[in-house]
Amino acid sequence: MGSFDARLMAQNALTAAESIGLGGVFIGGVRSNINELSEILNLPKYVIPLVGLCIGSPSGNKPELKPRLPKSMVLHENQYQTLDKLKLATYDKTMLKYYENRPVKAPLSAKKVKGWSDHIHDHLQ
Repeated sequence: MGSFDARLMAQNALTAAESIGLGGVFIGGVRSNINELSEILNLPKYVIPLVGLCIGSPSGNKPELKPRLPKSMVLHENQYQTLDKLKLATYDKTMLKYYENRPVKAPLSAKKVKGWSDHIHDHLQ
């Protein structure tokens, strides 16, 4: 229950920050680097990072928005729809292009150059 509460708190914190003109971004890598972050943050035993959120003043240089799955692929009414493989392939190409053009700064060791389906497959392995 605590992990759910932490996510709700983070979303409310971002909403509050945006209401006073600040910007923010969630750090997606927290869940996949819990041990490393716990060590870096010198967290006590039984304390783990669940949500990463950066809040600050927008620089004015807005990064390209990360493409999202088409609504028609994630919104279902009354029943699940059959997967539209053509839409998925198009989205995979869009994500591949997004990652190829996304600037990556050190210390990240390698650029992500995969489509969405490949990323999901890697996470489920």
